[in-house]
Amino acid sequence: MKIYLKFLAAVSDYTGVYKTEIELDDKEYTFSEVLDFIRKKYPGLKEIEAKIPIIVLLNGRKPKPDTQVKDGDRIAFLPPISGG
Repeated sequence: MKIYLKFLAAVSDYTGVYKTEIELDDKEYTFSEVLDFIRKKYPGLKEIEAKIPIIVLLNGRKPKPDTQVKDGDRIAFLPPISGG
């Protein structure tokens, strides 16, 4: 299973990448399980999450932890958005 990742704005500074993909075994994974895998692969992500709340979207939406992740899904990590 292939999952596409985007680390936006300051998050990419901590992960060292902007866009990438990960390969997982062809079994069922929850969103929570995939996030655990990504945090292990990119330790800088845990570092920035300790400093600021990070928004994590699955295919453009905020998923529940038990949402099933499918082949081709896209996960985006972005810092909070502020406006004026």
